Amino acid sequence: MGKFLIDANLPYHFSLWNNDNFIHVADLDDSLSDEVIWEYAKISSLTIISKDSETSKEHKLTNVYIAKIEGIT
Repeated sequence: MGKFLIDANLPYHFSLWNNDNFIHVADLDDSLSDEVIWEYAKISSLTIISKDSETSKEHKLTNVYIAKIEGIT
């Protein structure tokens, strides 16, 4: 199982994520909405890697941080 989910806005063929730790959104479904991608990553305990500036402006990164903190305590 992967540890990271590569967003569709990043290249599929890139040597850095050419191993089992990475899953690209293209391997799931390119037409998935950001919300569905977020839920999939959350349920699967994946960290999303994206260059989409909107991802950091929304509540999503805050939720990741809180979920990690809550999981530790």
